Amino acid sequence: MTSQNIIDSNGSWTKIIRPKRRPARFTPAGIVARPRIDHALRVADFVSVYKQTVLGPLWFVIQPVLTTIVFTVIFGNIAKLPTDGLPPFLFYMAGNTIWAYFSVPAW
Repeated sequence: MTSQNIIDSNGSWTKIIRPKRRPARFTPAGIVARPRIDHALRVADFVSVYKQTVLGPLWFVIQPVLTTIVFTVIFGNIAKLPTDGLPPFLFYMAGNTIWAYFSVPAW
């Protein structure tokens, strides 16, 4: 780091601190150009999320299926919401899949 003291016309001073070199720039194009880094980050994220669970990566499949079953029972059987002729399980699974795609960080 380098610093510079500046004195204003009214006698007050300001210290400006600047780095010695430019900070690294991370752009989407740089990540695409280095797919190993992107893959390593995705694997690390996946492992960190599912390593502490009892079922491990199987939880990745079980969780949406259980959520869909709960939605089917509550909204299909108890609330009797119409699904426009589609099977309720398929309807709620499609909704969960789309929701998960847009709500979870990109892996």
